[in-house]
Amino acid sequence: MLYVTSMDIQEALKGLLNDIVTTTHPKADQVIRSLWSEVQHYRGASNKPKPMTKFKAKPIVIEAVQWFKNGDHPLDYSDEYTQTEGKLVRYFRDPEISGHSKCKVCGNIMHDHGLIENNGGYVVCPGDMIIKRDMITKGRSDKIFYPINPDQFAVWYEPIEPHWDK
Repeated sequence: MLYVTSMDIQEALKGLLNDIVTTTHPKADQVIRSLWSEVQHYRGASNKPKPMTKFKAKPIVIEAVQWFKNGDHPLDYSDEYTQTEGKLVRYFRDPEISGHSKCKVCGNIMHDHGLIENNGGYVVCPGDMIIKRDMITKGRSDKIFYPINPDQFAVWYEPIEPHWDK
């Protein structure tokens, strides 16, 4: 698919105008006015910004689980991973933040929090929902995990299949 920008049209117009002026064609003035009209059409009659276009998000399907403490996520302790902390949600550690300080988001002490280290790192508050989502970038599919407050989760998501504890 070919995309033409207003800059492409302006460059083409400059070249055509140069050709017309140098050949002194009898209808040069008429051609120049016609081309200028086309440029104005593509550029818009004025320099006012165009109004924003409205978009609707495509529906996506996610998986989620509520997290309260280290080891709550199903991927934390799989058969292949048998360490002392979770594989996905690790213990929160930051040399600049004391584990006894209170979280600015939920008010719990930081020692009770988790950390998801993908995509720059996310602090997980106790009670947060952890979302697993397929992210497709540059033709490659990656699974990303990130926390979300349960109140926000309830606003944005609804179950599509029943879930019963076995």
